[in-house]
Amino acid sequence: MTKENALSATAEQLNDDLTESFDFDELEETLQNQLEEELADLQFLKEEKDKIGSPENLGNVIMDVVWEQFLNQIATTAGEDFIKANNGLHLDLRNEAHIQTTENFAKGKIASHNTDLNCF
Repeated sequence: MTKENALSATAEQLNDDLTESFDFDELEETLQNQLEEELADLQFLKEEKDKIGSPENLGNVIMDVVWEQFLNQIATTAGEDFIKANNGLHLDLRNEAHIQTTENFAKGKIASHNTDLNCF
């Protein structure tokens, strides 16, 4: 019987030590924060579900895709027209293509996009 009492006392001592070393308030706060995050995620998913099922939202998405394709087509056409209007020269915004320096002119290097020479 003394062994059983000793084991019981040891078990109670371990239980008391665990209770003292374990911070239940911190555990409760951590669990509460996790619960709030999960509920916020759940609310976001519920709103997204409502958007997916909405015919109005589907129409907006389709309209955005059509508009984007329209703008891409305009950009392609405008780019082709720009190249034709500039005698086959592509858009080049580098300084070397536009700025004619006297040093380069003396060496015979003419800016590719600025070939007109204005002589006064």
